[in-house]
Amino acid sequence: MQVLSVKRIFLLLLLFSSAPCQAEKSAHKGYETDHEIFDIPGFGELHIDVPRLWNYNFTKSDNATPPVITFYVLEPERAEIFQLNMSIFWDEGYSRNLASDDYVKDMVQQSGQEVLAYSDETELTLEPLQTRHGNGYFFDLTDSSATKKEYRFLTQGALSVDNVLIVFALFSNDETGVLRQAMFRSLESARHDARKDV
Repeated sequence: MQVLSVKRIFLLLLLFSSAPCQAEKSAHKGYETDHEIFDIPGFGELHIDVPRLWNYNFTKSDNATPPVITFYVLEPERAEIFQLNMSIFWDEGYSRNLASDDYVKDMVQQSGQEVLAYSDETELTLEPLQTRHGNGYFFDLTDSSATKKEYRFLTQGALSVDNVLIVFALFSNDETGVLRQAMFRSLESARHDARKDV
């Protein structure tokens, strides 16, 4: 079975997120969280605090395919308010030094350059991301030409968390940045339990 590259996952996240959406409402002001544990086949668990209002789908198949978590919230008419995708990678079976600072920075830089042409920005600005359990990089891009059923704002990056790498992409129309802040709070809480599956 062919293993998906981290760079390819970045591009897949963009393709996954062309789904219809509506503008964000003020229902996201209070963020109570629940502690969630996601099983990484053959490589322990990812622990992360998730806003209680968020729903998620967790897709995993085998030890050769990275698990993907998709967070979202639906309005009463079942329209998607935002989409946050997180793919989980680890060194075994993917790449050596996957979570090294140089690897993460280069990967985010290359992926950002590939989508820059579709945004309002003319230059890509990488921002560092530091949490209790890891480090990474991210960038923000906008698309003012997006229609009412498309997302205008993208925050995308990667974060090494202990022994795993989280590749993330947040798609929204949230001009306030509330969803972006909530995502970073969740990433701040993320940690990897390296317990090997029995």
